[in-house]
Amino acid sequence: MKINSKFKVQSSKFLIVLLIIFIGYLFFISSRNSLVFRKKDRLNIVFYGSKIAFYSIGFDDGVNYFINYPSEVKILVPGGFGYYRLGALGKLINLEKQPELYRRSFSTINSNFIDLYFYPVKNEVYYNKEETQIFLPLLSQIATFNSNANILDRMYILFIFASKQKSQFLNMSYLPIKKGRNGEILDERIFSDKLIGYFYQKTYRNENKNVQIIYKNNEENARLIAKIIEGQGIRVVDFAYKKSNDANCQIIINEKTISQTAKGLKNFFNCPVVKGETSSYDIIFMLGNVEHQWEVGS
Repeated sequence: MKINSKFKVQSSKFLIVLLIIFIGYLFFISSRNSLVFRKKDRLNIVFYGSKIAFYSIGFDDGVNYFINYPSEVKILVPGGFGYYRLGALGKLINLEKQPELYRRSFSTINSNFIDLYFYPVKNEVYYNKEETQIFLPLLSQIATFNSNANILDRMYILFIFASKQKSQFLNMSYLPIKKGRNGEILDERIFSDKLIGYFYQKTYRNENKNVQIIYKNNEENARLIAKIIEGQGIRVVDFAYKKSNDANCQIIINEKTISQTAKGLKNFFNCPVVKGETSSYDIIFMLGNVEHQWEVGS
């Protein structure tokens, strides 16, 4: 009986050690990809649901922005989908099984890099009206909604919004809807040009790196990507066409040290940074397969 008890104690200790190692491993993986440990001047977050909103949290300048999107507006969904009614975007994404389209679509609207997006577990078509007042996400949404945020990110966002008041946000909501004589919607596109320059990263602007974008299909796709990059405070100075069968995207630099600008492009577009010849440019962004992901469409 004593031997049996001793064996049980040793087995329990072994299981506890294994559990600690496993939790430590999960923490390591989460922390490596978490925004908590990345240097960010500004954090851009989208919540999609019965209320659709964008929040931009400023850590460097302390300025926070809020935008509400009525469900009736149409937005450009990159990837060849064209313009789509915002209230039905969740249904489209669920059908295509591409949650990353939340990130690309709202990055296109705002001309910036969306860091995190949250959306309901159950997909519905929404018909919500315009909200004129600022509202903050519910803490339950941060904890339970589907998201590209990991556990550390969720805890981080919970802390941020728990410590914020609505009065700490500037309302940037914009609704350019033109209607006909009978109330029919003639133009329900959000024009992101009006938002360029509000959500830039000061670090990128201070580094002042210039970028050449090389595309292989359509310059319009490259220009859409450029507008988003420029909205982050990164200068795009040139476009070039290059016929290529290489599907891989690349961020090409000629410096020994990887700049924060290059790291930002790498993290957002999921492209490797490689050393190479960049001529008179600081960075060359070879789009490769990224161009298809951001295809303008009809």
